[in-house]
Amino acid sequence: MDEQADLHRVDGTLIANAGDLERELDWFVNVLEARLAAYFDRENGDKRRFYLPPPQLVEGSPYASFILHHKVDPTTRLIILLALIPHVRPQLLDVLWTRNEATQRSFSEFGGVHSSSGGFLPTGETAAFLLAGDDLGARFETMRLFDAESFLARHAVVHLAAVGPGEPQFGGLLTISREF
Repeated sequence: MDEQADLHRVDGTLIANAGDLERELDWFVNVLEARLAAYFDRENGDKRRFYLPPPQLVEGSPYASFILHHKVDPTTRLIILLALIPHVRPQLLDVLWTRNEATQRSFSEFGGVHSSSGGFLPTGETAAFLLAGDDLGARFETMRLFDAESFLARHAVVHLAAVGPGEPQFGGLLTISREF
């Protein structure tokens, strides 16, 4: 009987986690769509500001518990989601394979690399684009999110993978820890 109760509790936790992540992923898609719309708006350019509040989370899933316990801000939540998406819903990032008609290749500002399965693996450049677009000051703020003293580093949630000599720091893959 105890084994069945444990199994039910685990199933309930997984269902709660999935529900919270569904809401978070919907929010992420809205933020990404807003960023892309701002980027491709020729009249207003990337200077158009937008803020889409994250969904409310309620204690009950491991994800929500972590976010609420640590009072994770929306920017950091977006980074966590960006690193998590290739593992849970990789097709959400397919839009970032958009080809630049002027150069006939992917937009370098979107970052990302091909996974062995053909999916989009986000890099620091992807995070910078999502959070900052063309705003250089906001890009510098994004860099701080990956410092050794940052929340992401202190809690070993997400980090940028090492890059080769001479490669830009933001070329590193956005990597979520196995524990998270």
